[in-house]
Amino acid sequence: MITCNQIRAARALIGWKQADLAAASGVSEISIKNIERGVTNPRSSTLDAIQKAFLAAGVVFLAAGDTPDGGVGIRLTKEATVASIPIEDLYGFRLTDSRQRDSFGRVERPATWRGNS
Repeated sequence: MITCNQIRAARALIGWKQADLAAASGVSEISIKNIERGVTNPRSSTLDAIQKAFLAAGVVFLAAGDTPDGGVGIRLTKEATVASIPIEDLYGFRLTDSRQRDSFGRVERPATWRGNS
């Protein structure tokens, strides 16, 4: 059985909002919110629908004992990528050319970086 923490982590991994998961799984957005907050005990059919939506997106749920560490978790399938997540969402800005790196190869923060006002 998947956990609320795994659901939140899976959404974050592939860049889905709760509305995206609701649309992909056929489960209402309010149900997704309540499941993730842990305020409801979802039916197994609801969790199955959520798990199938994530599997179609390339997310695999790991049960306790599936890895040497023994904890629950998630991972992407070999075919899946996070390419659907815009690079600026990952780094806060878009790298457009090599001139945005300093002499040590570090990325310089452009003036348009999120957070600069």
